[in-house]
Amino acid sequence: MSKIAGMVQCPSCGLYIGRAAVGGHCPECGTALDRAERSKQKCVLLADSSSKIRGKISTIVKQLGCRIVEAVNSNEALHLATVSKPDLVILEASMPDDDGIGALHELRHTVRLGNTPVIMLTAKADLQTVSRALQNQVSDYILNCPNRRDQETPLTASGAQ
Repeated sequence: MSKIAGMVQCPSCGLYIGRAAVGGHCPECGTALDRAERSKQKCVLLADSSSKIRGKISTIVKQLGCRIVEAVNSNEALHLATVSKPDLVILEASMPDDDGIGALHELRHTVRLGNTPVIMLTAKADLQTVSRALQNQVSDYILNCPNRRDQETPLTASGAQ
């Protein structure tokens, strides 16, 4: 960690933080500032093209004490997954450069990441999307319906709600 008088630099996002950071975590990415605590901290990779969705989910993940790594597309997600070795991946099903399921397929065929749980964040629960995700061993779904109030209801990998 780099130091500036009275400040420490977050090893994940590079933000400079006052030594009295709330809870000893970076307010930007949730990374523990103490090396020993950081080694125990779970990492969540969140890949979504919407900054609004990433902001909402990352706030919750940080409140749970996890470190968050964010990607805006599937190519960035695949790169960050190999670098950060996440404990969980939350992946948007429909990203601009890929449908997300392609990224899921790549993750499943990466030796170090093949068993990492992957949750698809999707507004599409059509049979074709669900079937393709299940073929690529998705762990679960979060159905994101921005115009509906019941968006918190998960669609499980078994298809039951």
